[in-house]
Parts: sequence; structure tokens; C-alpha cells
Amino acid sequence: MAKLSASLLRRAARASAQAMAVQHELTAAFRDRYGVTYSDVDCDALIDILDYAGGAGLTVAECDRLMAASGAPVITKATGHAATEGEG
Repeated sequence: MAKLSASLLRRAARASAQAMAVQHELTAAFRDRYGVTYSDVDCDALIDILDYAGGAGLTVAECDRLMAASGAPVITKATGHAATEGEG
């Protein structure tokens, strides 16, 4: 078991800051693509994967499918309307 140390605390604080920066970028990308975030539509699968490290290797197509199943359309800035399957 790891011993609590200043070094461990610094590493945790750095990791937290990095995770928050990525989460901010991810939130903006979800709002841009879908108009909502995965939390807004309570997409449990994405919450588990993206917030609690519940998986890896997620594709945009899988993300689109999971968001659609939660009721969120895929919105693209280029067209301003729901994207067709495979787009994005």
C-alpha cells in the first residue's frame, strides 16, 4: 500500500487538474455536437466510461449511438442539423 506523502499529493493534484481540463474540453465538444452533455441526458454508459474510467476505446460512432439511445440528436455546426449516420 502506498504511503501518504507530499509527492503523492502533488501527483494527485496534477492528475486532477489535467482531468478537469480534459472534462471542460469534452463538455464543450458534447455541447457542440449534440446540444447537450451525456450527463444532461443521463447516459449511464458514457458517465461510467468518461467519468469513472469504466472502459476504453470508445469511438465517435459508439458515442453517437449511446447518445441517440438517451434521446440526444447529433448536431453538427457545419450543417446546423442532425447528422446522418457515419457523419462526424
